[in-house]
Amino acid sequence: MKSNLLIPLLFLVHFAFGQTEKLTKVSGTKCLLIPPSGFVVATTFSGFQNAETGASIMINEIPAPYQSIEEGFTADALKARGMTLVSKQVIDFNGSKATSINVTQPANGITYVKQMLIFGDSLTTVLVNGIYPEASKEIESKLKTPCFRQFMMLHKMKTLLMQRLLR
Repeated sequence: MKSNLLIPLLFLVHFAFGQTEKLTKVSGTKCLLIPPSGFVVATTFSGFQNAETGASIMINEIPAPYQSIEEGFTADALKARGMTLVSKQVIDFNGSKATSINVTQPANGITYVKQMLIFGDSLTTVLVNGIYPEASKEIESKLKTPCFRQFMMLHKMKTLLMQRLLR
C-alpha cells in the first residue's frame, strides 16, 4: 500500500517542478530536493554546491522544536555570529508557520547572502540555507524560489500521504 502511494507522489513531484533532474536525497537528513542546474551533491556538508559560482544549499535537521530554533534568529544573535539581519518574516507553510530569513555575512573578503527557510514542529526543525556571493545576485532566483517552493510542495505532499496512510 505504501509503495503504491509513493510512486504517484514521485511522479507528481517530477511534473510539478517541470524539471528533468531527479529528486535527490540530502545525505544526513530525511529531505529530498531537485538541485538547481549546476549544483552537485556536497561532500563536506548536507546539501548541494556550485563551485563555479561559490553558491551552496545547506540543509540541516535539528532535533529541537521549531519555535525555540526560530526564536534564536534575532538581529543581536545573528550579529554575534558575524551576520547582519536584512529581513525576517513568518510565512504560511502549507497551513503551518515557517520563517524566511535573509542575512548577509562577510567571509574571506567576500560578502555572502544567506536566504534561509526554517520550518518544523514540536520535535524537529529543518533549516534550508541558500548561500551565494552578494556580487552574484542572479543566483538568488535559482536558490530561493525553486528550493523553497520544492520544500513547500514536498511538505504538503508528505502531509497528504501520511494522512492517507493513517486512514
